[in-house]
Amino acid sequence: MARKKVRPRLIAELARRVRALREQRERPRDSQRYALDYETLTRPLSGRRLPALAWPDVRRESRLLQLLGRLPLFGLGRLVTRKSWLWQHDEPCYWRLTRVRPDYTAQNLDHGKAWGILTFKECEMSLFLSPGKTESEAREIEHTMYHDWRLVPKHEEAAFTWRWRVAGRSLQPCEAAVQGGQLGSWDSSPRSVLLWWEGWAEGWAALRACA
Repeated sequence: MARKKVRPRLIAELARRVRALREQRERPRDSQRYALDYETLTRPLSGRRLPALAWPDVRRESRLLQLLGRLPLFGLGRLVTRKSWLWQHDEPCYWRLTRVRPDYTAQNLDHGKAWGILTFKECEMSLFLSPGKTESEAREIEHTMYHDWRLVPKHEEAAFTWRWRVAGRSLQPCEAAVQGGQLGSWDSSPRSVLLWWEGWAEGWAALRACA
């Protein structure tokens, strides 16, 4: 009985898969790619030096896995944010961790990947800023190797997730506004009413544009 010939396309496909597996096995891990010499601020694998603007953050801030490695269960369910988000946005922007996969070849388990649900600001031009838009599904967290991450303390999570702002100012209850004399200083002149109405119209137009 004659042997069945193997088609060249199948051999080429098998060779391609073998090459892909070898490349994946020989690919450097995150602990090797993002290793950093803190004295010279260079990465040993590539020999590149970090930008000068990143030097203060490297010495003061932490990577994401550096923070999670100190917590039980790598901080599953906790909230993490970034320093740049705290500086740039009034709305609460954060990740809620759902899964962490550390790189066990790293010396201090300070490298790896993490997944979570992102809550980010809704609109740039909104007059009444919302507490953020939460995504429906978890996805991999980007830029975990940046020295830019901060952990939200557990006793501050409720206050952090409900930081409402109006035109750059924090909302105040009506009673506090009355006690502070803010409502008593209302100017009912026609010019003040007209300016208030124009500002309200601009804010409503901005809200409709973001919808």
